[in-house]
Amino acid sequence: MILRVRYIDFWPGFVPEDFLMTKLLRKIYPKSIIEIVKNKSISVDLEICSVFTFNSLADKVHARLLGATSEAALRDYVCRTDFGHRPTYRNHARKRIWYTCENLRPPQELFDGTISFDKTDPAAKNIYFPFFYNSIDWFPSSDMEAGLVKPDTLVEKRTIKKDRPLKACSFASNLAPNRERLINVVGQIIPVDAYGKSVGKFVASKSDVARRYTFQICNENSQYPGYVTEKLIEAWNLGNIPIWTGNFESNLSLNRKSIIDLTGMITKEIHELLNDLDQSDIEELQTAPLMTEVPSIEPLTLFLRSLLESH
Repeated sequence: MILRVRYIDFWPGFVPEDFLMTKLLRKIYPKSIIEIVKNKSISVDLEICSVFTFNSLADKVHARLLGATSEAALRDYVCRTDFGHRPTYRNHARKRIWYTCENLRPPQELFDGTISFDKTDPAAKNIYFPFFYNSIDWFPSSDMEAGLVKPDTLVEKRTIKKDRPLKACSFASNLAPNRERLINVVGQIIPVDAYGKSVGKFVASKSDVARRYTFQICNENSQYPGYVTEKLIEAWNLGNIPIWTGNFESNLSLNRKSIIDLTGMITKEIHELLNDLDQSDIEELQTAPLMTEVPSIEPLTLFLRSLLESH
């Protein structure tokens, strides 16, 4: 049996063969050949669409100019820009899934299923599967990949060297106002070193640099229920204490004792919290597991199997 799969509108540098969904399909159907198809005119069994609908800034500008020529072209541009899907896309797939790693709402009417940050809703054919989960090594039989965390490890205590300086690091390609504000406010109590394109300070290895610190600023760009990206698990996995803003109202069993949560705090409250941290508090934060329950990929497995095997 051959299962033809196509990925469209994924992020720059996306490698289909290495993606979690491809590996999961191979696990679900071990006797099948999972064939990755790139040609959009060829019919496939499954098409997974993400939200990066523009190939470049020039492509986006061209679409915007077309939007001035007709109402349909304008609707296409708005949907691609604000909602992460192409309403006029010609479908050549038996089943289609919309997958987001951005804080966007699922467009159920155009797809057979959606994978998003919204709560799992069988009636809407949506499953909650945050981008956070892509940093987990779900397949023990596969070669160990750099940066991935075993599911069981997330509920275990850590052992961290105590000689790290009491400083914080931040990595960002774009310095959003909320992150800039957090860096400035935290920096008044704890020294912060910022890295990345946003500050013109590039690093060869983020992991090597991060391990020189005790804290890492890793706030989410949006505070939407369930919106948890890779920032949190990345900081924790590098041995740092995450300084975070986000929304705990999610399906994730995050351990509050492993995170410095500054969500909704004003400057005075942040200063008081950071000033009150003593060595025992820091050691407890450093050693605490990130989650209170072992995460599972079984819901996504059942979701994909049910979708592909339905008529």
